[in-house]
Amino acid sequence: MTQENSFFIEILADHLSKRKTEMRIDINWRIIVDLARKHQVEGIVYHQCKSFIPNPFRLVFEKAYSASLYYYKNRQYDLTILLDNFKNEKIPVITVKGVTVAKYYPVPLLRTMGDTDLIVPRNLKTNAGQVLRKLGYTLEFQFSGKEEGYIHQGISYDLHHQLIYDEAITLPEHKAFFNSCWNYVSNGELDHSFHFLFLLAHLRKHLMNEGVGIRQFMDLAVIANQDTSLSWDWIRKMLPELRMERFAEVCFSLIERWFGIRCPLTNSKLDDIFVENATKKILANGVFGFDDKSNQNNVITNQIRQYHGMRVFGRIKLILKRAFPGYKEMCGGEASAFLKGKPWLLPVAWIYRFSLMFSGKKTSGKKILSQILISGKKMDSREEELRHWGLL
Repeated sequence: MTQENSFFIEILADHLSKRKTEMRIDINWRIIVDLARKHQVEGIVYHQCKSFIPNPFRLVFEKAYSASLYYYKNRQYDLTILLDNFKNEKIPVITVKGVTVAKYYPVPLLRTMGDTDLIVPRNLKTNAGQVLRKLGYTLEFQFSGKEEGYIHQGISYDLHHQLIYDEAITLPEHKAFFNSCWNYVSNGELDHSFHFLFLLAHLRKHLMNEGVGIRQFMDLAVIANQDTSLSWDWIRKMLPELRMERFAEVCFSLIERWFGIRCPLTNSKLDDIFVENATKKILANGVFGFDDKSNQNNVITNQIRQYHGMRVFGRIKLILKRAFPGYKEMCGGEASAFLKGKPWLLPVAWIYRFSLMFSGKKTSGKKILSQILISGKKMDSREEELRHWGLL
């Protein structure tokens, strides 16, 4: 591990444990700036190191720190108003992930986030959207009937009616368990142990798809360290049922290595080479994995793997699926809005889609084909990586 990577992790570990970070010499602060930006923790780095950040880089961190303060206060004020309106309209709502996790951080306002996830019952999702629009929010996107994105004055909300959706990596146990979330709500709040398991499942999802950064591990670490209401016996019981026992052991062991925070479930001795490679990979990923271009084949690999080792058959099925998406999938795209309610126009929508692809206005067919024809060697490498993580 480079000294910059080591120092970056030390800064985060010190913050989670409320320790002072000691200055290191011979650090390339340009690399620290890059890592902090990629993982959206500039405010934390500034909070820990402001007394010795070199002047050329101080302004970058000061601006990010101030922006975190401003956005946190606005978001909290806005969320309070929104939740009051939902309550007045008798719409049950729960929050998950960042906005729920932030309170466990030593300085909550430094746990940055983009949008705030809201979960409402399916039959009240339309009503919830109406409340958001009444408050001045505009619909930014709709994703295949799964989620809706709203934005107003820089504040974003993602509106969901369930926690887990169908993907190539979705386990049936996860869909059944996590989408029963309303059975685990009391006084408008999701059970903390249930939410902790969901955060682990969400980390799994990102890791198997586009990739995941170190902040999601920080979330698990800080909750494990600070939330005394967690039922570790119940969590230990549920992990095998959710097929995440080995994965959890790997994650908690990395958390102990990185941050010095030991979870009650940490009992896995990790190979030093795996730890080195995993650390390098996670730091290269950026907060959601998009910074590491080597992750671009992950989703395709997951889709081909659905066919139980029959890769040639899987590729053919995937090519046909990509070339001729089903009615519901086509309705989810803006270019095929004319198709809604008119399934007999599906062939026309396919032709129009092909015309956009060949005109360069949509992902090209050549690019899609090259992704599907990912080499067997790359797939083998990816599968081996997932085994080390306890995901295969």
